[in-house]
Amino acid sequence: MVQEQFRRKDAYVSNLIRRKARAICRESRSLGFDVEDIEQDLWTHLVEHEARFDSGRACFETFADRVIENKVKSILRHLGAQKRDARREEFSLDDVVQGFDVEPGARHETIPSRTSMTPDCQDVTEDLKTLLSQLHATERAIVKALHQGTPKRCIRQQLGMSRRQFDRRLTHIRDAARSLGLSDYLS
Repeated sequence: MVQEQFRRKDAYVSNLIRRKARAICRESRSLGFDVEDIEQDLWTHLVEHEARFDSGRACFETFADRVIENKVKSILRHLGAQKRDARREEFSLDDVVQGFDVEPGARHETIPSRTSMTPDCQDVTEDLKTLLSQLHATERAIVKALHQGTPKRCIRQQLGMSRRQFDRRLTHIRDAARSLGLSDYLS
């Protein structure tokens, strides 16, 4: 009985991995991936995550499905990046970099901090502070919510505004931004 359960699990996972690998190969025909290589990557990823399986939370098939699906998404995201720009190079932030004007060190150490902004960046920051200081508290809340990606409909509901009131506030925000020369940053 137990051996039959393991055979069914193994058959399910094998079939799942085979189907996903073929789908990835169809998606990336131009990049020349091999089905067997992708199957091996998916198996390896599942084995690496097998220790995290908790039979109290879900059955193994569900666990395997989620782990494989996450790996497939990662592979497809990587393929999409390759398709967009074949010259794009992946690298680690821990790679050691050397340059003419840079001391040898980890790549992440070469990334400028927020405090070392360029003069142009500092000017825009000051302009944005000026813009926000000219706005009403409700308009500042709208700008903040829009910056966070909140849909306009949700912002209107949270603030209890009609569409017409909301549109008037947006017009005022845009006019204030234009008066400061920030129209390039309006969307």
